[in-house]
Amino acid sequence: MKKNVFCILTLLFTAVLFNQPGLCNWWQHKVIKGGSVKYALDIAWVGNRSFIYGGSDANRNGALRHYDVDGKMYWQQVWPNDSVRAVAAPGGLYPAFFAYARLSTRHVGLRYTTNGAWIGKLGGDAGGMTDLMFVDNNLFTGSQHGWINRWEVDPSRIRQRWAYQSAPREIISLAYWVESTREIVHLVADGDNNVDIRRWDGKVTQNAFSGGHSGRINGIAVGHPRNTQNIVIATVGEDKKIVIWNYKGHRLFDLPQGAHINAVDIDGKRSLLATGGDDFFLTLWTINSNYTFSFKHTFFVGARIRVIKFSPDGHHLAVGTSDGIYIFKTNAVH
Repeated sequence: MKKNVFCILTLLFTAVLFNQPGLCNWWQHKVIKGGSVKYALDIAWVGNRSFIYGGSDANRNGALRHYDVDGKMYWQQVWPNDSVRAVAAPGGLYPAFFAYARLSTRHVGLRYTTNGAWIGKLGGDAGGMTDLMFVDNNLFTGSQHGWINRWEVDPSRIRQRWAYQSAPREIISLAYWVESTREIVHLVADGDNNVDIRRWDGKVTQNAFSGGHSGRINGIAVGHPRNTQNIVIATVGEDKKIVIWNYKGHRLFDLPQGAHINAVDIDGKRSLLATGGDDFFLTLWTINSNYTFSFKHTFFVGARIRVIKFSPDGHHLAVGTSDGIYIFKTNAVH
């Protein structure tokens, strides 16, 4: 009862503070928490209504779990004294499997999404894997020692296409977009606050994303909002700000925040930008035309936000925190 009263008072205070009468629509959400779901480090959507959760439980055991948007768990896999630091699923024509990386191992594991059954593993490096990204059936992996690998994957065949090391720096976050030439361009943020742009063949095309952050970059999001002409790129970091860039790597403007920002994602279909961090608030922005942004909503989740992921159709938003997972219905946000 006390917790419910606290949440209601917090919501009302936030609505008054930001003058957002539609904020109460945020009540249309599902919370997944408890001893089995504690520290959420990554989330990968499997279609539009279920997702793979990676992290650790209240006893610091590494955990993989498959949930639907209503909180139903299909299966789980737990490892003692470990943590799942990254998960990724290809979606599209390849929804049957996913990839994950554990803190205690140096390789990437592959499992079936339906039951979690083991498929196989990909090679790693001595530093362990830090981020994973699928583009169709191509898996990109980033490592502690700065290696980026591209693998061609399906359950019956795994082939490594290339491997590059930009520098011996931790790869923080991977993101990508498709140019008009159908060529994949993916961005890589490293531990020295640099962002490289690599093409499909792995070659660096530019390192123009400089001067945006004074602290560690924690995440990158790329989107093509329906009401804009060009790609929108957002980076977030420990310097308490969101930096907006165009696809050429030119810094456009900053959105200062009150705490370290750990997570960011963009939903192009609804032209939304979502961010969250150490202040326990999920914040939603509307992406307007000509690279302008306007504040839309905020929601107090009561724990540090680690990861934010929109579903492929944009109808749901999964928010992983240090105390569970929130699933929001974005069509309830007006």
